[in-house]
Amino acid sequence: GKKEIKKRKDEGSVKERFIDAITCKGWVHRYDTIAALADKIYLIDTTMGLNYLFTETLANIAIDNNWEVILCRDALYPEKISHIIFPQASLAIVSRYGKAFPDWNARTIRLDSIPSTSSVKAHRDCIRSRRKIWDELLNDGMGHLQKAKAYHDELEMLYRPYADFTLADSLLEKHI
Repeated sequence: GKKEIKKRKDEGSVKERFIDAITCKGWVHRYDTIAALADKIYLIDTTMGLNYLFTETLANIAIDNNWEVILCRDALYPEKISHIIFPQASLAIVSRYGKAFPDWNARTIRLDSIPSTSSVKAHRDCIRSRRKIWDELLNDGMGHLQKAKAYHDELEMLYRPYADFTLADSLLEKHI
């Protein structure tokens, strides 16, 4: 933490981005953005949601020490930080999202090993059960997004030939 992110004399900056999204096509991850900005990747591996505590703490340290940071917000919980990119150091801290993570040569930070083993064991079954339910509900929600997109496309096919979009197109051109 503080050893690696030492105080900088230059003025830092904070940008916020979304790298992940839940769409009608399922999860969309723009890990290519991370790869373009960072050579060194640290993968946060956790099933208990501890990544948010880690990224929030790390972001606060970096901001206090005048670092340029890109905070990548969580697609479901935008108030939480999923990933942090440090462009000056060509470094990124990335939270894992299931099997969608690219095969990078990343160092792994296993946050689940930090709490005492007994407390993790006591809650492991409950965490796994709730994670399974969460995954099922999320997949169900993405299925509904897919259906909504199909209905939208069908409706658009019906009205598009009969609609005059010249006014909308001219307003768009004027706005641009």
